[in-house]
Amino acid sequence: MLHTIPRLLVQRTLLILLPTLMLIPASAQAQTAELRGVVADETGSILPGARVSIKNSETGVERTAIADDRGSFRAAALPPGPYTIVVELQGFQIVSKTLALTVGQTASVRIELAVGSLTEAVEVRSEALVDTSKSDLSGVVSRAELAELPVLNRGFIGLAQLLPGGGPSRSGDSRFGIQTGFGGSNVRSMYSLQIDGGVMDHPIYGFAIVNVSQDAVQEFRVLRNQFDAEYSRAGTAIVNVITRSGTNDFRGSASYFGRSDALNEKNFFATTKQPFELTRASVTFGGPLVRNKTHFFASAEYLDQGSVRIIALPGSNPFAGAYNGNYPNGTKEKTAQAKLDHVFSPRHSMNLRYLWDDQKIDEDYELAENFNISLNHVSSQWSFIASSGKLNTVLVEFLDQDTQRFQKVVAAQVIRPSFTSGSSPNLPQGFPRKRFALNETFYWLAGRHTMKFGARAAHEILKYNADYYGQGVWQFNTDRAFNAADRTTWPTIYTTGSGPQTQTYKNSELGFFAQDDLKLGNRMTLNLGLRYDIDTNLRSNDFIASMVADPQFRGLDQILSSPRGNDTNQIQPRLGLAWDIKGNGRTVLRAGYGGYSGRNRPWFNIRGQVVSTQFTAEVSDPNLLSSFPDRTAVLGGRSVGDYVKTAGGRALYLPGDDLRLPYSHNFSIGIAKIFFSDTTLEVDGIRQSQQDLQTGRDHNLPARGPLSQNPRPFPQFASVTLIDGLTTSYYTALQTTLKTRYKKARFQVAYTWAKSISDGTNDNASSNTDPFNTFGSDDRGLDENDRRHAVSITSLVDLPLGIKLSGIVSLRGGNPWDITAGVDLDGDGNRQDRPRGLVKSAGGQSSQGNLDIINAFRVSRNLAPITMQQLTQGSGDTLVDLRATKQFRLGKSRSLDVFIEAYNLFNTVNYENPSGVITSGSFAIRTVARDPRQIQWGARLNF
Repeated sequence: MLHTIPRLLVQRTLLILLPTLMLIPASAQAQTAELRGVVADETGSILPGARVSIKNSETGVERTAIADDRGSFRAAALPPGPYTIVVELQGFQIVSKTLALTVGQTASVRIELAVGSLTEAVEVRSEALVDTSKSDLSGVVSRAELAELPVLNRGFIGLAQLLPGGGPSRSGDSRFGIQTGFGGSNVRSMYSLQIDGGVMDHPIYGFAIVNVSQDAVQEFRVLRNQFDAEYSRAGTAIVNVITRSGTNDFRGSASYFGRSDALNEKNFFATTKQPFELTRASVTFGGPLVRNKTHFFASAEYLDQGSVRIIALPGSNPFAGAYNGNYPNGTKEKTAQAKLDHVFSPRHSMNLRYLWDDQKIDEDYELAENFNISLNHVSSQWSFIASSGKLNTVLVEFLDQDTQRFQKVVAAQVIRPSFTSGSSPNLPQGFPRKRFALNETFYWLAGRHTMKFGARAAHEILKYNADYYGQGVWQFNTDRAFNAADRTTWPTIYTTGSGPQTQTYKNSELGFFAQDDLKLGNRMTLNLGLRYDIDTNLRSNDFIASMVADPQFRGLDQILSSPRGNDTNQIQPRLGLAWDIKGNGRTVLRAGYGGYSGRNRPWFNIRGQVVSTQFTAEVSDPNLLSSFPDRTAVLGGRSVGDYVKTAGGRALYLPGDDLRLPYSHNFSIGIAKIFFSDTTLEVDGIRQSQQDLQTGRDHNLPARGPLSQNPRPFPQFASVTLIDGLTTSYYTALQTTLKTRYKKARFQVAYTWAKSISDGTNDNASSNTDPFNTFGSDDRGLDENDRRHAVSITSLVDLPLGIKLSGIVSLRGGNPWDITAGVDLDGDGNRQDRPRGLVKSAGGQSSQGNLDIINAFRVSRNLAPITMQQLTQGSGDTLVDLRATKQFRLGKSRSLDVFIEAYNLFNTVNYENPSGVITSGSFAIRTVARDPRQIQWGARLNF
């Protein structure tokens, strides 16, 4: 009901607003900052007509505004950085105030003028600010933190984990540093990374597709769980990154980072210290082409890393002897960036930025997935000031990105309870992608109203080259070797494809928004927003229509509909309230509700096109499967195409009739308070409900009983996997942040208590859920991304003699782990079955009932029982990272920083979750530990 009522309430409003928004020539995601203020005299009376000059202290670019009849002024789309604000009015003294604006910030200031002569000037001391006009929840990782905190693999996005709600994601990947999730479930669709306003999310994996050099990042803001209507296609968090720009001074740097196994500790599961070498070098340079007018900045970085991958299956695993060992792997990456900022006139300005990344990951382990990833991205923003209360920005971007995935081994994949070997069924593959986007935002200050209107359009072209099941996939219910005379050792299903396919998927995204921050008196602001988004080809309707019309897919129209419409109900109201309790900007109570659409992962659409247009056969007839490993014999001596035409069994994978964009309802209430002058405490409670999360399900199963004994309803097909919005999750959290300064030391403490529950497997929708749950309870339980406690402590301390110390302490609870049988218990082709009564994500939880069910099943399979200690094993983190820097001054504007960094300083063993496959020889046995202590050294020349 919650999902429907807010949309119905605002539907008529949208119909009125939509034509108006369509007339706007273009929403740039706010990679800028905004300054709002009120000018008053010492008695508190407002002073209209005051002239406000807002000047960037680094670039000299200046903006002016005139206080309106309410004494209010506004400067939108300001590049983040240090500013000097000068306020002048005849009969009053000039007031000057310095202020640092951060990306995505809406800063509110109150400036009081004293009676006097314009020749008299007063400088006002800057203090910590609390946003008094917004209900947004956000935190900033500053340039100082990016430059000084220890970051092992220079993946800047990992620093977002230091903020409330952030943490390592279970669906993460180490290609661009440690991947990060933000509360709740379905992290692949519900959080978005934006760099200079451009969306940088991978359409397959959902994580960041580029690692901008950390030396080239100015700062980034993480908006979590509550943000205004300008932001889109994310329900949990937006990571809003801005890259560096040039200033009025020529400045540059040259950095080197090195690591070696000589200073590293041995991994807990390694028998010897594994080889490791790393070299990373980067350079930056920027400055003025024309002072106060045109500035440039450029950077480049190179990485060469050689290490090993450790396979440490326990001795009880029958495959340990064949596969355990250390396998060399390497990563080479090159990135470059160039940016130009230009001011045409006091009213016109623009920037142009180019970003390039090329990365290769190569492992000698035959089962490893290797990558070649390349990216080119161009973006440009133009700003035009129509008047002191009206401003328009337009952002255009172009992305050209390619992901190539492959494995060195070329052999059929064999899936057994304890191990999977051979080629992945979807490799090799190529995934070239092009994306064009136009975003526009119009800012309008009118009396009590601070408004924004905008529109967004993007067009994406995805190509997919893949050979699904080209080598074939054999599934077994046992680890025992195949024996033609023993039916229990035969495979249960064989899947094979007819050869490589190339398909193209095109989709357009449209979005419109309106936002008004309405002042209700001097101390209260009401945030009102409305947003609408649509994907024009979400359900691949033209492709589905062509399949339904094709005689070779006769009967498909009884499984899905054509035509079937589109998801057009993504209306997203936003409502917030910010109350400056005492009117001095030091204590703000805030609350909000928002409806947020996530983004589709077009991976489902394009994969469906490839899988469904080739001949993919699934053989489940035991009489044929007894011919393992003879592919031809299992197909009855026929080709894949002929087998499908005569025996049926063609597998399909398609977007379903109910595929929708994921949708999130977020509620928050909290308080932000400044203590003293430099200490800020924020406490927020969050409740989130995510709906329509995408899940795959086989729609061609018999009503009951195993496939080996019961025909499919449509025997011309094998599994017909439809991706639909079927899963729901719930996230409840308390998030707190304390930031303080003491002399030359800065500290931040973030703590999150959270609980996440879901009712399906929503993070990996390419895997079917069991639609009947024949041997298990329903799928409701702790979500795979649930993490109960997380504490992050960061510190930056300046010591005498040019020495700086910085550190990060991370204390995090682990994620639960799902426990499955590892065999197909009900014969439906799905290996995700659980024994009857076993709850979802039972691993990591203390429950005698769950333990009894697991051990009863193991005894029935002649396997030894496990202990409660094994069941409750977790994967939490206890990490202390430290960096020490010594600076040597080499002149007025030059210095050399020499530093050494220790990661996991106390060499704590942090485990990954054990295997949850009950029938595996590795079940409930820890086999993977994260990195031990590692030392990195380096130097940076600043000039």
